[in-house]
Amino acid sequence: MGLPVAKVTFSFAQGVMGWTENYFLASPSTDLKAEMALADTLAAKRIQLSGVQTTIPYIKVSNEAILRDVLVQGTDYAGTAIKDSDSPDVAILTYRTATTPAVSAPLYLRGIWDELIVRGGEINRTNTAWIAVYNGWMRQLIRDRWGFLAKDSTASQKSEIANVVQQGDGTVRITATNGIFVGLDPTKKLKCFVSGVQGAVGINGPNVYKIISGAVVQTVDRLSIFPYTTGGYISFTQPTFYPISDTRIERVVERKAGRPLYVSRGRRSARAKS
Repeated sequence: MGLPVAKVTFSFAQGVMGWTENYFLASPSTDLKAEMALADTLAAKRIQLSGVQTTIPYIKVSNEAILRDVLVQGTDYAGTAIKDSDSPDVAILTYRTATTPAVSAPLYLRGIWDELIVRGGEINRTNTAWIAVYNGWMRQLIRDRWGFLAKDSTASQKSEIANVVQQGDGTVRITATNGIFVGLDPTKKLKCFVSGVQGAVGINGPNVYKIISGAVVQTVDRLSIFPYTTGGYISFTQPTFYPISDTRIERVVERKAGRPLYVSRGRRSARAKS
């Protein structure tokens, strides 16, 4: 199973482009309505950081500990009416920080006011109107105990490897000597690190795995290896929920937008017959 947290996704749109932002709340309610109410309040604060061409068409809330427990709500939120949006590929890199331990996670704010970026890519930190809206959004994050997921090095799991076997489809299956994967959600992929394997040395290093059982994982992608001989360890670190205690504005970056959620790709372009 996943962490006992509610994941809140804001779906943004600007013209034909779109992107998402994710936020988290601890201890989800049974019907997710309480989390949706908090998300609605936060979305109203967040959208004002963007210009009028930017909208939040949908808010999605999911219980990460329960498969397919999802609540979706349509909205009519649009950015500040008298401000234009910058390009959807332009973002302000911010960091959400926790207190104990001192960890942080990035958040990319896109669709922001066009006037905020000056002098070839600098943030106009004297724009008091935008800073006031930003501070209101930040206070809401802290007041309602919003958080983020980050790795906790003290919560890492490690096991000796019993066997490494190449499968018929080219993927590689690893059997640990103990059940370090017990209780993990089998529908989710897991990034593990392998070290010290002899023979099948190609499996050493980081790879993405799917969970087969409490002691067995299998690579998602094909991987060429020599026959396994002996040794090795497999480890992973589960994400932990951290409440936000502060945020900071870092710098302007490029963050490519894609297609908005819940929008059809449309018809495929016609191709000439060969």
